[in-house]
Amino acid sequence: MSRAAEKLRRQQHYAGSVHVYIRTSPFKQDEPYYGNSMTIPLPAPTDDSRILVNVTLWGLKQLYKPGFNYAKAGVMLSELVPQQGCQTDLFSMAASNPASCEKSTKLMHAFDSINNKMGRDTMKLAGEGTRRPWKMRQENKTPAYTTSWEELRVVA
Repeated sequence: MSRAAEKLRRQQHYAGSVHVYIRTSPFKQDEPYYGNSMTIPLPAPTDDSRILVNVTLWGLKQLYKPGFNYAKAGVMLSELVPQQGCQTDLFSMAASNPASCEKSTKLMHAFDSINNKMGRDTMKLAGEGTRRPWKMRQENKTPAYTTSWEELRVVA
């Protein structure tokens, strides 16, 4: 979700809802299948990683059932609106306290700046965890001949 929020800020948009899904593998006949999802509307559109991660974790806790070997989980942001002219409601953070909204914007900008300068995941939220045992393995990744000049074959 942090990566999605970062992309959202880069594109200068806010998300109005978060869709969370999890599922087991549909191809393992010897294991029971379970898949579920939910869309969580946000009180006000936001691009704040802290809010989006908390909402995502809440949704995941609602969907998770112990005893299953999950194969896939993901998030999607929807109801995207541009930052300029984003209308807030009467009870939103921006309407009740514009200074806190400005602090959030500055914090997320600093967060993104540090990660851009020092490398991805240099700074991350505590809710994301410190270990990634599920991290994608890329040692068997195919070369990107058609999309990367560095991986293009050179014929001498």
